[in-house]
Amino acid sequence: MKKFFILLSPLFLSGCLLATIFPNDYYKCASLSGWCKEKPERQNYVWNLRSSENHRLPAATDNNFISAYLTVRKEDMRSCGMDPVSGYSNDIEPSLCLEKKGWYLKGGPVCESRTRWDNPKCVSWRSKYSKPDVKPWG
Repeated sequence: MKKFFILLSPLFLSGCLLATIFPNDYYKCASLSGWCKEKPERQNYVWNLRSSENHRLPAATDNNFISAYLTVRKEDMRSCGMDPVSGYSNDIEPSLCLEKKGWYLKGGPVCESRTRWDNPKCVSWRSKYSKPDVKPWG
């Protein structure tokens, strides 16, 4: 027991030391990247399926609904070239492909987000499909 305490005390003390060096806001997120589930802006970047595309899924009361939803999501993301785990791609083409398949972001179209606003592909997309007075979201 004494050896166990001696081995764990440096780990405990280093944790106390780090807690005093970094401010408390630093530890509010589980991940240090800042993409917390608790952050309200994170909800804008989650892909959802339009209700008009629900014909590909069983009834919502069916026990296999969640499994079928995740399977359709994975298949669509893979066919568009996007990672289904993160739901994000650095290229704009997979996001536009997902929107064509009936998926949408809660914040709005991908090309109207603040992070993609200046992308040349998004500028041409907005000239075709967006309203003239649109503002970036996110």
